[in-house]
Amino acid sequence: MRRGAGLRPLFVLGVPAAVLAVASFAHGQAASRPGPSPAQATTGPAAAAAREATLAAAARAAGRLDEAIAHYQKALQIDPSWIPGRWELGTILYDLDRYAEARPAIRSVLAAQPKNSIALALLGLCEFQLKDYDRALGHLDDARKIGIPSDEVASVADFHTAILLSRAGNYEGAFDILRNFANLGKDTPAIIEAIGISQLRLPYLPSEAPAEKHEMIVMAGRAGYLMAQDRRSAAARGAFEELVSRFPGEPNVHYAFGTCILPEDPDRALDEYQRELKASPTHYLAMLRIAVEQLKRSNPQAALPYAQKAQELAPNFFAARLVLGRVLLETGDVEHAQAELEKAASIAPESPEVYFSLARVYQKQGREALAKEMRSKFLVLEKQQQERTKGADSVGGIVPPDSPDPSTDKGAKP
Repeated sequence: MRRGAGLRPLFVLGVPAAVLAVASFAHGQAASRPGPSPAQATTGPAAAAAREATLAAAARAAGRLDEAIAHYQKALQIDPSWIPGRWELGTILYDLDRYAEARPAIRSVLAAQPKNSIALALLGLCEFQLKDYDRALGHLDDARKIGIPSDEVASVADFHTAILLSRAGNYEGAFDILRNFANLGKDTPAIIEAIGISQLRLPYLPSEAPAEKHEMIVMAGRAGYLMAQDRRSAAARGAFEELVSRFPGEPNVHYAFGTCILPEDPDRALDEYQRELKASPTHYLAMLRIAVEQLKRSNPQAALPYAQKAQELAPNFFAARLVLGRVLLETGDVEHAQAELEKAASIAPESPEVYFSLARVYQKQGREALAKEMRSKFLVLEKQQQERTKGADSVGGIVPPDSPDPSTDKGAKP
């Protein structure tokens, strides 16, 4: 593995770029080669293009890639509409690490076939190598949403999407992808390192991580890997215990441990969140975890200062507004709860949790029509969320996903 690349795209799982030509066009995503074959014509542009295509394919099969490139380029000069030729040219250039040249060839394929998910994935991987990370993440995400018809290519796209999400600060999203590798038993050094970066909430690619943090990243990655397999296991807990013992003053170490053990040992989790705040006094996620746990224990007054401080530190963070709104509602400050929850809804209008809480607010105010509307939104969005996360054991979300039925305010919990 080349350290500078973080993880060699397409080869990490044994998928040379040449395989993509077969993978992509085997799924009906390309037009057939244009023009007559040399046997059908001996003169004219079509025959010349066909001869160059034949020579290109033979050179590629023999491993003479520079020669193959020259023939593909000649064929495409004659017939620019030959999409399979542009794809084959792009994959050869990618194989040779000539990413800046491969990118326009792949873009030409996508201009003709915008839903070609393998081409989207390869474009994203080219952009990754060219350090055009925002575009890379967008194209990889688009490919994953469409659905990549090759398991091997999908795995490579997943990995690079995850490490780019961590770099962008979306650590929960990164871990949600990486946990799938853990569930498949894939514990390569690259996967462990990527999980460690997501657990420690470090805005780096693996290749960018400081050398002095490598040991900590690997330890956090191993702990996160075990947690992804079974967060209740003694092995996962033991790995986190070792991590916090070895690096007690490092940011996010105690937070990661607390999040792992929260469902089974909430008292110890609260202790870990407090330790996190000693190491990182502005760690608003730890504050929100504490506030939510205190709400579960029917202690809204204990939750209030943590929720207020978190909202002050992260006013545009959906969960900060939502949790503060819930806390204020439980303290009886309905007016300010409404303001916080409506702001939360404007930040994340597709999140069901906020509509559950708004239904309670409007019901307390006697605004039955609005309460009914919020209940309906909640139920629709909750069903959609359950379908998207079916079978997942989430460890990243601040707000518990199992909100009660908001049709009644009686006995409702956050």
